[in-house]
Amino acid sequence: MWKYICKHYGKGVHIMTTLILSFKKTLLSTSSPISIFPCTDYHRHVPKSVEQQTKNNWCKTGDSLYSAIKKVGDEIEK
Repeated sequence: MWKYICKHYGKGVHIMTTLILSFKKTLLSTSSPISIFPCTDYHRHVPKSVEQQTKNNWCKTGDSLYSAIKKVGDEIEK
């Protein structure tokens, strides 16, 4: 039967069957629900608004520029 399917439908059927079976094994293993459906809520780290995200990003940029300028200034003074 399998030779008939591969002969008429090609190797794609074999690849899809292998993928489906490996996905099924992943779902049924004991440790996979933790990795597939984590209990941690990562949405709390995402800002609620675009304005807040933009403000946070500009603050990080400003801090990086300040530390770079300070480092260059310290090097020049030496």
